[in-house]
Amino acid sequence: MSKFEFTELAEHGFSTLNDKEKGSLILEKWGLGAMKVRTFSFTGQLPTVFDPTDFLMQFFTTKGVSMFGVESIEYETLTTNVTGRTYWKKLWSGPTKLVRDVPNHPIQKCMDKKINSIWVSDLLQTALVDDESEEYEVFTENDRKELIFYIMKALVLGGEICQYEDNWDTYEPIVISLYRDVVGQSVVKNTSGAVSIVARSFLIKKVNDTEVCTDERSFYLVVVDTIGKKVRVMNFMASI
Repeated sequence: MSKFEFTELAEHGFSTLNDKEKGSLILEKWGLGAMKVRTFSFTGQLPTVFDPTDFLMQFFTTKGVSMFGVESIEYETLTTNVTGRTYWKKLWSGPTKLVRDVPNHPIQKCMDKKINSIWVSDLLQTALVDDESEEYEVFTENDRKELIFYIMKALVLGGEICQYEDNWDTYEPIVISLYRDVVGQSVVKNTSGAVSIVARSFLIKKVNDTEVCTDERSFYLVVVDTIGKKVRVMNFMASI
């Protein structure tokens, strides 16, 4: 078993949040002011066969990482296959169009409705939370396992008090910017120039058998930048 040591960095290094305009949208307009971001460096050699449970347990039991003793965790492994804008074309190119295929990509509106304690007012929000809707099927099961999906979902749903955007083109560059922040240096090119992301990403679901995220707006993401040897944490707990 590999032994790792983790040290929290004084600067989280999220350039998106340090940007005045982008940070204002995320933390103020979209209501995610309570979102916590932290970055840790780590020492120790990552084994060829990576054991996520062992790594995450060593991380969470490091002094200062968690406010309480962690004895067990449950998590979902996320993928980082998205390396270009093709992922977003489904928003306007399929039979169910969440946004219009015109400049700025206006998001299609709908009647206000409450889904699982969340008020939604457009088809993109509906696709994220209403699993009985046609819009939900725009994102496949594999789409929903992507790290970038959770980042997009966090920004589009926002916090309890959120001023939603009318156009997809306002969200997209900020989603991509945050995605780049969390994967860090773990972006590689092969000899043909194709890009891949080798970061390991996880959605934390339970700690000590207790649900971490109690509604659709809450998230706890842990991303291991395997090349930069950093662990980045993004989490937001919505008040219901």
